[in-house]
Amino acid sequence: MTSLPRYCPVRNKTCPIEPRVLPSSPVCFIAVPSNKEWMDTRQTVRGILEENGIFPYVAEEEVTAGRDILCKICERILSSSFGVIELTERNPNVMFEFGFILASQKPVFVLYNRAIAEKIKAQPPADISALERIEYYNQEELHEGFSKGLRKYIDEQYPTLRREEERKKALVEAKSEDLDLVLEALESFNDIKRLEGARDLLLLSYNKRIIHDKRALKIIKNH
Repeated sequence: MTSLPRYCPVRNKTCPIEPRVLPSSPVCFIAVPSNKEWMDTRQTVRGILEENGIFPYVAEEEVTAGRDILCKICERILSSSFGVIELTERNPNVMFEFGFILASQKPVFVLYNRAIAEKIKAQPPADISALERIEYYNQEELHEGFSKGLRKYIDEQYPTLRREEERKKALVEAKSEDLDLVLEALESFNDIKRLEGARDLLLLSYNKRIIHDKRALKIIKNH
């Protein structure tokens, strides 16, 4: 079935772009002011998203020669699974992107820094004051609040993603000192079946990176 062309009210013409949202690879559109004061917030949000297997997208970080910036923002929002917006300062660019997200009916996390709001005597915009938002005074509170909200969202919308990320995390948690202990245990094995089983487990646990360890190769070859 052919989809109907979309009308762009900004450019007063039909939009030729067909954005795609990939359920298996969720993308989050981040709209946080670009000035230095907000860099910590942006990095906190980015880190939490990446830890949970979600690609963080920031429009200004993507340089596209000759591309209409409004079209780029619109396409990326339509192709995103959800958004994260920092509304404390009511930054014009952020508010514009927020409007796009709401118009696209995308889920959105609204962030509000109470410390800065009190400093500049700001209040949430009246027309969105009823929206649920994550309020915080520092990066620790932001990390806790956003992590909690994101986990809930992922569990509801992307349950398979949560399981896959937990599996990957389990595979890479082993530390270098653990590797030495396992290698010492391997050296003491006389039973070839036990050795092969331990070797297979070791290769899996270290995502096959142990192949490059000369000591491990020597142990395996000698048995």
